[in-house]
Amino acid sequence: MTGALDPFIAGVFPGLRQGAAMGRVRAPPVCWDVDLAATFDAISEDVPMEKVTQVVNVSADLGAHTARLAEYAELGFGKIFLHHVGQEQEAFVAAFGEKVLPQLRSAA
Repeated sequence: MTGALDPFIAGVFPGLRQGAAMGRVRAPPVCWDVDLAATFDAISEDVPMEKVTQVVNVSADLGAHTARLAEYAELGFGKIFLHHVGQEQEAFVAAFGEKVLPQLRSAA
């Protein structure tokens, strides 16, 4: 699951999101000015999983995904778009099609 987290590590760097939440505009996160993937890897090397999971839903547990998506539906979201950043796209689509979506449909 480590590879799946890499694109979301950017969300843990301070910047616009946190500034807007506090009612002021702050500079963009440092990761926006990084030109090389190797540099990004170096500055994000020590980002703990706990920080990543504060800004994005991450889990290998399909039941956890089902529960979280059900919460969004209960809040009134009419459409929910999912994104899998890993390499196994077919496995992701198959797993969600077989396990997650049927449970959400039966709950609706």
